[in-house]
Amino acid sequence: MGRALAAIGAALLLAAGAACGSGGERPPASPTPTVAPATEAPSASATASPTPSPTASPSPATDAPPLPAAVREMLAEVVALRGLEPPPGLRAGTVSRADLPDLIEELITEDEFRRFDEITTLYRLLGHLRSDQEYWAVLKDAFGGVVGLYDPGGKQLWVVTRGGGLDDLEPWQRETLAHELLHALQDHYADLATMLEERSDDLDRELAARSVVEGDAEYHARLWADGDRDRGWRPGGARLLLLGLPQGGDVPEAIIREFGFPYEWGSIWVEAAVERGGLDAVNAALLAPPPTTAHILHPDGIAPDWRPEAVALPPLAAALGEGWRLESEGPLGEFGLLNYLLPDRSGPPRRTDDRAVAAAEAAAGWRGDRHAVYVNGGESVMVARVRFADAEEAREFDGTHRDVALADADAVTAGALTLATRDDGMTVALAEPLGRDVLFAIGSNADIARAALEALLGG
Repeated sequence: MGRALAAIGAALLLAAGAACGSGGERPPASPTPTVAPATEAPSASATASPTPSPTASPSPATDAPPLPAAVREMLAEVVALRGLEPPPGLRAGTVSRADLPDLIEELITEDEFRRFDEITTLYRLLGHLRSDQEYWAVLKDAFGGVVGLYDPGGKQLWVVTRGGGLDDLEPWQRETLAHELLHALQDHYADLATMLEERSDDLDRELAARSVVEGDAEYHARLWADGDRDRGWRPGGARLLLLGLPQGGDVPEAIIREFGFPYEWGSIWVEAAVERGGLDAVNAALLAPPPTTAHILHPDGIAPDWRPEAVALPPLAAALGEGWRLESEGPLGEFGLLNYLLPDRSGPPRRTDDRAVAAAEAAAGWRGDRHAVYVNGGESVMVARVRFADAEEAREFDGTHRDVALADADAVTAGALTLATRDDGMTVALAEPLGRDVLFAIGSNADIARAALEALLGG
């Protein structure tokens, strides 16, 4: 039932509300910009139906109880707004926040937990996680901001509440319900579980696909809310940068930015798609999502049929020495590079901050990349080759990268390389750009970072 969450969640669509308290209440809008993600996991205390087993989903067409009247009414409104039909036998319920983590964990497979371990290694090297943090544990901290969920495997949705049923929701919970109903419509049309699972081994491709799914639900849930006269509460909107989710949790800013990307930038992309081609354009994107986050970041600047250049890396395990093995590989993508250039130690950036502008401009020339992570016991190293539109764009990225890598780092020159050891012990090895390409390595110590980049340059 569960499938690889890749960056934050693939088959389980986790809807998160910025700064939601442990009781499930939505606080007044914060002066700090936030975004509300929208998809979430089931709970053992679902009120409208029993919790599905992760190994044996109920048959939606035969086992689902009737939807509550309030849900049926909202579903009819959402169907009329979006023009898609819901799956037969759709199941809906509520879940307590206390039960939520256990429910999500039940829906995650062993393969997914293995993938989480790989992401932990990569994100420690990138600086997204501390050496004492693991990706799965950080995700569980982030569940405090989750307010709703749709599970394509069981055709079931949940809204997080303190108690009560779907007939007695607060205004913001009603919008969460509308968001999850939109996921049900998308799923019946495009088979979300299969579409997202096919992309779960590629962080950039999967994040771009989720941006269409979440952006569509975010955009149309807002349209539905504009017509809900009983709504009462109005958030800042998905265009605001997600900086405060969740409050009180030990969730790094880089993970928060990644978590919010599909909702903020996805809704912007969907709005542009609707303006260009109406709902037909959004429906087409559900069946064949844009292949990169660059498409999402530049909705009017990149043609839908554009594809990144293929970038290859030589195998390096033998060059690194005995015991080294390849753990993971793939593209970082434009958003991945941008997020890397905004490390947590710089503090939470706002969109107008000089650091955020510099990072966005440095990553905007991206035309393709490949990274690979190698491990040997407790040691690890990532090598990357990033291709830009031209040599000038490559030099711009290299300059910004050096500013970030050398800030508060212990830097030394080793031949043609610069080695910058961060305060977390990881070392970034930098070389001058090679035409349009920027090559770098990040290792758990200076020696392995240097050896990996020298091997990459020699290959």
